[in-house]
Amino acid sequence: GRKEGKKEGKKERKGKEERKKEGRKEGRKERKKKKGRKKGREEGKKEGKKEKERKKGRRKERRKERRNCDRRTAEAALLQFNKNSAFMVRQSSHHSASQPFTLVVFYKNRVYNVPIHYQESSCKFALGKDPKNHENLQNITSAPLLTPNYV
Repeated sequence: GRKEGKKEGKKERKGKEERKKEGRKEGRKERKKKKGRKKGREEGKKEGKKEKERKKGRRKERRKERRNCDRRTAEAALLQFNKNSAFMVRQSSHHSASQPFTLVVFYKNRVYNVPIHYQESSCKFALGKDPKNHENLQNITSAPLLTPNYV
């Protein structure tokens, strides 16, 4: 009886020891995997930081372009974009209180520069060279699409 009990006890101990060893091996494997994942995350963070820095640089460039956006720069940007009805508003080269901005529109492979006038009497903006014969900006923005009639 006792000998059999001792044998069974030894078998149980062997089983426990083997399970511990296997557990340690699995633990090592898991730690290696985690280490690899951690390394990957760190590399990913580095890449993310680089991308953020690139985006930051691009934003700064765009801000500079907006500040220095003259007629040629605006035309070049819209020609490069090459989509009908693409537009941008830039500071007018005259930049007076009555004509502070210019609407630049790309339509049918051409770029149109339309002055934007400010009318103090109505406190509204209007498009066109002739302030008397103008199209109210509010009417245009409520229209579904820009059409050649407005350009």
